[in-house]
Amino acid sequence: MSLLSVRMTNGCLQDLELGSITQIVGMNDSTKEYIINSLTKHFSKYKYSDDEYKQENNILLDGLAVGRSYYHCSILRTMNDLYYELSQQKSCLLVDYVNYALSNINVSYALQKLNDELLNLGNEIKNYIQLNSMGLDIELIEYELMSLLKNQLSMKLIGQNEQPQINIPIIDKLMTYIELLQKINEHDPIKRMIIFHNIDRMLDVKDYIYFINQLRVVTTQHDFAFILTTSKEGYISIDQELIESINVVNNFTFNVDSFEQLKTFIVNHYPYHKELNDEELIRLITPIIHKIGYKDQLLDVESQVILKMINSSENIVTEHAKVPNLLALEYIQSGE
Repeated sequence: MSLLSVRMTNGCLQDLELGSITQIVGMNDSTKEYIINSLTKHFSKYKYSDDEYKQENNILLDGLAVGRSYYHCSILRTMNDLYYELSQQKSCLLVDYVNYALSNINVSYALQKLNDELLNLGNEIKNYIQLNSMGLDIELIEYELMSLLKNQLSMKLIGQNEQPQINIPIIDKLMTYIELLQKINEHDPIKRMIIFHNIDRMLDVKDYIYFINQLRVVTTQHDFAFILTTSKEGYISIDQELIESINVVNNFTFNVDSFEQLKTFIVNHYPYHKELNDEELIRLITPIIHKIGYKDQLLDVESQVILKMINSSENIVTEHAKVPNLLALEYIQSGE
C-alpha cells in the first residue's frame, strides 16, 4: 500500500491510498476527473500545455516526487476506447501485442530463404527481359520483409462479423484487454497503471464484482496497479483486503485503515449495543459508501446510522430521510 498524493489547483494535496486494486468512489465527479487527468498526463510522454501548468509535477508517492516514467499508464474512459484497443488501428493494444509476438518469433531463417528465392526470381526476370535498343534494364526493389509480413496479417477476434465485436459481451472484451496487457508485459515487464474511469457506465454490478475478482489474480502475476472509478450505488467490492485501498471522494476524502478498524468504530459508536459480523458490515456499508461526506437521504435506518457516525467524525452534517423508530432514529435526528 502506498500514499498517492495529487496536488489540486488550490495547492492542497488530495491523498489516496494506492493498492494493487484501488477503488475511487463518491459523488465528487470533478475532483475524481482532475485526479485521473493528472495521473494519465503525468505518467505519459506528452508535454504539458500552457493550460495544464498547474498539473505539472503534481504527483507524489509516499510524500516524494515521482518520475513520469515510474508507471506506464493506460486508461479506458468509454466503451469506444475499449473497442479501439481491440481493433486493428496502428497504435492500438491488439496491434502492439501482435508486433511484440512477431518480434519474438524466430522467422529469420524463413525470411532469409524467402529473400533468396525472390532474388533468384528477380535475376531470372532481369536476364529474360532485355531491350537493348532502348537501354531497358530491370532493377530489383528491396523490401523489408518483416514489415511486409505484418501488413499481410489479418487480425479478427473470435465472434467478429461485418460489425467487429458487436456480439461479444463487454466483460469479455475487458478480459481480452487485460489478457493483452499481460501478454505484452511478459515481453516487456514494467510497472503499469491501468485506469478504468467510470467503469460503472460499462458494466452491471454483478460483472463489476466479477471483474474485480479477476483483477486480483492478475496482480499476483504482474506489477500492475489497477484504478477503478465509480459513483453509482452498489459499484464497490469490499472485503478485508480491498477496503484499505477504497477512497471515497466527496466534501472530504475518506479512507479506512483496516476492515477491523471500521468494524470497531461502528460497534463502539453505535447508539445501542450492536454485534456485527463481516457479512452484515459489508451489507450496511455497500449502499452508503459513495455518500460518505455527501449530503443526501437514505432509507435504511442502520445504514443511515453508520453514515452519520462517519460523517460526524469529519464534521459533515448529513440530511436523512424520516424513518421510524427507536434509538437509531433518535441518533440520526440528533444535532450532535
